[in-house]
Amino acid sequence: MARRLDASRFACGVARVPIVLLAVLAPVAARAEAEKDLLERAGALRAQGKPAAALDALLKGIEELPASARLHHEAGRACEELGRPESAAEHYVVALRLEAGRVETLTALGVLRSEAGRLEEAEAHLRAAVSIEPGSLAAQHNLAVVLARRGDLEGARAAYGKAAKIAPREAKVRHGLGGVLEKLGRLEEARGELEAAAALDPGLAPAWYRLSCVCFRLGRKEEGERHLRRFRQAKAGQHVARAETHLREGDLRRAARELERALDADEAYVEAHARLGAVYLREGDAPRAVAHARRAAELDPRAVRYANLAWALHGAGDRHEALRWIEKALALDPGKAEYLEERRAILGEAKGGSK
Repeated sequence: MARRLDASRFACGVARVPIVLLAVLAPVAARAEAEKDLLERAGALRAQGKPAAALDALLKGIEELPASARLHHEAGRACEELGRPESAAEHYVVALRLEAGRVETLTALGVLRSEAGRLEEAEAHLRAAVSIEPGSLAAQHNLAVVLARRGDLEGARAAYGKAAKIAPREAKVRHGLGGVLEKLGRLEEARGELEAAAALDPGLAPAWYRLSCVCFRLGRKEEGERHLRRFRQAKAGQHVARAETHLREGDLRRAARELERALDADEAYVEAHARLGAVYLREGDAPRAVAHARRAAELDPRAVRYANLAWALHGAGDRHEALRWIEKALALDPGKAEYLEERRAILGEAKGGSK
């Protein structure tokens, strides 16, 4: 006779399974939630430009959750932002002990080792990363960089080629591939890659420089000279961008140095002259302010340049010339309220000084 199924025992058993699972999963879920909160808090601090506070938050989190590979990885990133590469590497190593296949961490550690000149280790980490995730742009690109630095040009070409397939519109990848092809003597292919890089990112100064070199080697002198001019302009633009950052921070001297470097790269870079004139005027160096404002007006004869020159001359005490240049600005843009106000200021001081 068949045994009857004890329904009450079966029901009891089913009821107990979720309780056991909850007992196991509850701490896991709590840890995951705590980790998420810590990462969000650290991310918010980093976004506010507070990497030290972000690192403090992460270190406290690591005390609570020492087995969190993600917390160690983010702590490594924070250390890098604070200029502490060795501490960053320590956190990355721990993260990999906890989670050996973290592609993001393998890549970050590979880049750090590369920057420290430990190229063999860098290559090992980056090869491990691409073996796990062949479609990782960061891993493929940085592997190519390391192989090129180690002199393995064919290996670098292959890695750059894979990176270019992943992200064909990534200018730095196309630039790197072009540079390797140039070293391999494949000049026409190099020219194609470098032209693509420069078109994708016109501000990428090294691409224009390498392109000019390739064109000169190919006997394309006019193209080479044209690309060399673009290199100088791009280089000057980079310095102007850095100067803007210093200006936002209120650091006039560092801004002035960057603007002078911009003019070393390209003496005819209008924005560098214009901004340098304004910086010198704020520093009370009227003669240099006038010189740069005048050069900007010569290179770019527009109303705004004339008005800036008028204000520099006004600051230098040359009211007659200031009035002449603001009148020229108003002749080009008669209804500009800002220029009319500047003219009134110049005339007002002129009248006040004549009493």
